[in-house]
Amino acid sequence: MRYMAVERLDLTGSPASKESDVYSLAMTAFTVLTGITPYIDVNGYITLIVRIKSGDRPSRPTNLAGSRLMPDDVWDMITSCWNDVPGLRSDISSMYEVFLASSLQEVHRVKTDIRTGERKRSSKKIRSRLADFFQSLLVSEPEIKRLVNDMDQRLENQTMSDKERRRLFNELCKTCSRRRVIPDSMYIPDRSNEATVEYTGGFATVSRSAYGGHQVAIKVINVYTNTLNTTRSGFCREVVAWKHLRHPNILPLLGVTFDDDYFSMVSEWMDNGNINEFILKDPDANRTALLADVANGLKYMHDLSIVHGDIKGANILINKDRRGCIADFSLTTITGVGSHPAHGVTPIATTFSGDTLMSFTAGGTYRWMSPELLDPDQFGIPKEEEGRPTRQSDCYALGMVIYEVLCGHSPFIEKENSLMLTSEIVNGVRPTKPEGAERLGFNNELWTIVERCWQGIIVERPGIDDILSCLNDATAFWYMREL
Repeated sequence: MRYMAVERLDLTGSPASKESDVYSLAMTAFTVLTGITPYIDVNGYITLIVRIKSGDRPSRPTNLAGSRLMPDDVWDMITSCWNDVPGLRSDISSMYEVFLASSLQEVHRVKTDIRTGERKRSSKKIRSRLADFFQSLLVSEPEIKRLVNDMDQRLENQTMSDKERRRLFNELCKTCSRRRVIPDSMYIPDRSNEATVEYTGGFATVSRSAYGGHQVAIKVINVYTNTLNTTRSGFCREVVAWKHLRHPNILPLLGVTFDDDYFSMVSEWMDNGNINEFILKDPDANRTALLADVANGLKYMHDLSIVHGDIKGANILINKDRRGCIADFSLTTITGVGSHPAHGVTPIATTFSGDTLMSFTAGGTYRWMSPELLDPDQFGIPKEEEGRPTRQSDCYALGMVIYEVLCGHSPFIEKENSLMLTSEIVNGVRPTKPEGAERLGFNNELWTIVERCWQGIIVERPGIDDILSCLNDATAFWYMREL
């Protein structure tokens, strides 16, 4: 969104054009030349839209290095490309000519700097690289690997207290993420060359293969050179967290393949598909029982102070015993151990931000997201906690999943405009009670708790125990409802 042309933010959803491409390219050029993400001070989705549509644009850098990379002709061209009126923007040919001339000047300057020994590095990068360097001196890679394997084995100790398990789990996840390693116990042979591709998306490819006499799903992460280290860190966080979640309603991780630029996760293949696919094939299945499975899995995670972060129907798979299993732990977080004092949350995986929200918008995930994740500013979320999933946001999403599964369609299915819908969610719009609610499985108590899950006031949402209790009661009601 930070790079989208202003006209594309209209509720009418203006289509992409040459002029909107020029606007986005100019915003990208600003980031590349300055190292600054546009509107870095804004995380709120709605706040960001208001800033852009009001004519707010990034400021010209004033530091020496930034000004050298942003001479007058380049800055004038970039600001021209940001004009609110598409027809008044510079065209791509003009951009090319200005960048070409500027690049030749920069090559000459770099040669001069090399001869004089001048070095231009930001202090932040220097500090970061020095920290990594000294850490590598203090603890070698073989030693880190030994420590990781030791922590991994200790977590298998069933007599360990919950408090100690959380502390060790958190330390293992952080170490694996920072050093981009995983325990040896997680490696399995690569089977991708024997697999049949079942799904290809922007983030991963899912294939089907055989391993150990069973059908398995192989999820291969799409890796891009410019984000390799970030992807490695995120992959290590996700798989280590996933491995140590053991519950009948959590999809088990069988192992991983982890190489320089190839990352894959292997889990049991679920012939029944996700919960939405399953109920389409078997409309008479006890949907409240499946939802109780989801709540049981989420209760297990919350009892361990672990937050899922992306609860929705597509992330709930149905196993061969026709039970619901939670999957996809890419946004999992652990709470309460070595965390920020404000809310007690330490991220294991990425948090939502204005940029990552756009990728979720493309896949529709915003329909399950709580309003404080969509616009943290409006809900008074501290800056350091913005976009970070919580138990309460999990319970909000679970309320949406209950609605999704019992109604048989996504929340807000009648609304197609993502910008308008996210604004409405932030301002309190929620799905309405469907006609024939009892026939669908909503008794009065279940609908009441679903509405409580959707409360905009975070502290008024029910906890997972209350939701699970209500779903258990609704399961008995399922077979007594009038069809």
